[in-house]
Amino acid sequence: MKKSILYILGIVLLQACTERIEFDLGEQGEAKVAIDALIDNFPSPDTVVIRKTTSFYEPAGNDVISDASVILSADGNTFTFTPIISMPGYYISPVGFIANPGSTYTLNIIADGQEYTATEKMPLVINPDTAYLVENPNIPFEPEDIDGGDRWYSVKVTFQEPVGIKNFYFIRYLINGKDRSKTLSSYASYVEDTFFSDEYLINADLGSLYIFPNDTVDFLFGSINEQGYEIWSALVEESEFRGGFFDGPPANIPSNWSNGGLGLFMPVSYSRKVVVAP
Repeated sequence: MKKSILYILGIVLLQACTERIEFDLGEQGEAKVAIDALIDNFPSPDTVVIRKTTSFYEPAGNDVISDASVILSADGNTFTFTPIISMPGYYISPVGFIANPGSTYTLNIIADGQEYTATEKMPLVINPDTAYLVENPNIPFEPEDIDGGDRWYSVKVTFQEPVGIKNFYFIRYLINGKDRSKTLSSYASYVEDTFFSDEYLINADLGSLYIFPNDTVDFLFGSINEQGYEIWSALVEESEFRGGFFDGPPANIPSNWSNGGLGLFMPVSYSRKVVVAP
């Protein structure tokens, strides 16, 4: 009898936990402007992407903002980003612009009749003493894209962790000159120095790559500030599938834009090491 009562009670509880919730995907509250901007100390052009939030069923392309004013300033100089005609919503830095590590940059944007501002300091460059690739046969799984002959390599780096300050790193890899990343988390790895602050790290393992022997890898070792680290890590965490039983609900992504703007302004100071897979 007790077992029957417990069984019936379990069914009732399960039914109570599976109440259907309806979402109206067609409704959209007040539209927000979203701005994504990364600048770095390399000569390649920097871009700013400006969109606005829309409803789920809004046609693709209706979210871009192509008539914004985009002005970057630092050290008494101003730089105007111009629209890319073939890529609505994208704005490109002026020819010859290279951000200067150690300078504080303010990006001012006027879009949809509102002004948005973000100010961030670009950290100084950290140059690793050495960087190389070593084959790692101990990784038990394979990625989805397999061309045949690929194998896992670990990226080993030796460098002095800057002393007396908290540091945050943003690391990218270009394979044979191409960035083949498909997701935020594979686009770059990011790490803080909580467990190795102030140390001289010898052959530190900074990630793994699934590539061919003799592939050339551009290892971009970037420094970012704490605000950029917190926002980028939140973007990655919320964009990845997190369907575990103990995972919490999705959370709002932080932003460093004024006036309720969404997105991220992040200066990155890179050093570059070119290595070849053995």
